[in-house]
Amino acid sequence: MKKILLFLSLLFFVGCDINYSLVIDKNYKENINITEDASSNYGYSGMSMVDYKDYYLHKEIPYHYDDMYTPEDFERFDDVSYYAVKDISDYKKIGLNLKANFKDSKDYSKSYILRNSVKNIRVTESDGKYRLFINNFKVFEQYRNLNKISISLKTKYRVTKHNADKVDGNNYYWTISRDNYSKSIIFAFDTNGIINNYVKNDNPMFTFTVCFFTLLFVFGLICLFIKKIYNNRNKV
Repeated sequence: MKKILLFLSLLFFVGCDINYSLVIDKNYKENINITEDASSNYGYSGMSMVDYKDYYLHKEIPYHYDDMYTPEDFERFDDVSYYAVKDISDYKKIGLNLKANFKDSKDYSKSYILRNSVKNIRVTESDGKYRLFINNFKVFEQYRNLNKISISLKTKYRVTKHNADKVDGNNYYWTISRDNYSKSIIFAFDTNGIINNYVKNDNPMFTFTVCFFTLLFVFGLICLFIKKIYNNRNKV
């Protein structure tokens, strides 16, 4: 456990940004990018930042904060779910991407990454109405060079209350910085109401296909309209 916390502290050490995305559908899809400036020369016990990043690419990080096992061991347990970890480093940054797919709100409330990043998290449900409350991003107290955390939430359900900094369609955005890290995030939605214009598939090819056939359909209607006008004129 100490090694994982050390890893997170190293990622947050120099010029670090976190992009946290959550998509709420039938389940809760968590997607996190953690990046820092590749020019950092910080090292620990003879290991460079790149060495630590490569080390933890082969580490098993659990979905849940309260899973009972030894995280230092390089092994998987059948009854434990683990983050999918991917290297997103390039010549400008050192970074990791972590993905998890929680089955429901109760499952998500135990998110390992979130529990290690904030002081308070509550997810409540009553008759299909959910409320997500997150308070005080303690990571800013632990890692002094963390720049900001960008948060985006997306859902197909009708949002009944929120305090987002920005809203774009069914996407809700917050920016957490050192100046406001004690703020709360409030997000409530009703699963009894579904947004009609929600596009579930974020795949660019899917979006292109939908747009292409929509334009093709509109073009066909225009052609039929022009043909009808032309035929009417010829009858006169």
